[in-house]
Amino acid sequence: MSFRKWFSLLLALCLLLAVLPAAARDYGDDDGIESVESMRVVRCKEWVSLREKSDTSSRRLAKVPLGAVVNSCIRDGSGMVFCKYEGEYGFILEEYLEPFWKQAAGQMYRGKCPLPMTLNLFVDEADTELDWEKYGVRVLANHYGDSDGTEALILGVFAGDAVTPSWTYMLVLPDSGELQGLTAFMGGTAADPQVMVYHCELGLTMLDLVTGEEKWTLSPADCSLGAGNAKAVSDDGIVYITGYYGPHPVAISAEGTVLWKAESSDGRLVWPYAVAIAEDRIRVKYRSQEDNAFLAEYDLNGNLTGVQAIAE
Repeated sequence: MSFRKWFSLLLALCLLLAVLPAAARDYGDDDGIESVESMRVVRCKEWVSLREKSDTSSRRLAKVPLGAVVNSCIRDGSGMVFCKYEGEYGFILEEYLEPFWKQAAGQMYRGKCPLPMTLNLFVDEADTELDWEKYGVRVLANHYGDSDGTEALILGVFAGDAVTPSWTYMLVLPDSGELQGLTAFMGGTAADPQVMVYHCELGLTMLDLVTGEEKWTLSPADCSLGAGNAKAVSDDGIVYITGYYGPHPVAISAEGTVLWKAESSDGRLVWPYAVAIAEDRIRVKYRSQEDNAFLAEYDLNGNLTGVQAIAE
């Protein structure tokens, strides 16, 4: 059996969706401590020291070579970064580290990821957004933000017990502003599951789960939702998605066709933050400008059928 047929068979048998956030170490809420996820060793001749303590005179645990990626990074506020390298935890001077995706990405990148990826780059991150396990097939996605106004989303698909991905995909763009603009979620149907990627300035893209190729893209003109989006996917693959500037849901078929765009003149429905499918209706939770919460219901043609205040 070919890899594609074997992989497709596993995907067709998928039954479980699970999100598994993971953090290597809890530092608490002390001032000066900031999580920065995975980083790459840069600006050294050959290697840097992984120290036992946040002190350059403490015992060296390992030599970390130039270009190596360390995981579960946390700035400790003293110029050192707590991190993990080949299963060992320690500290490296921050001046020798930078976000691992910057080397290849620059300010903008979209497409197959040009960086070498391994499983630990995904499962060791505290902000893993997507972890889809179905009979040994895992789809993982991490979101990254940086102080220079850049955000990135990196996806990887892993078959069986593989520690290297079958394919990876990366988006790196200038930060969209107040809210996170990049997200990923599972779309398609149970028989043909796919990966969805959304960005408020690029629109919605479906990726083939087996190959990672872009199957279709809806431009922001067709899917103008802004950042901070919320979504739900029906059994027949219809995506109901909203966003900060929507603010009302848009229905998109599994083939990438906009089925309808809901409208409402109710001024209380400003910021949608959750979407759910309930038999013959779509339920969307909103916050108003006064930070009150409301539940709005739409029928499957996008008509608003009711609004009620809710406690949050």
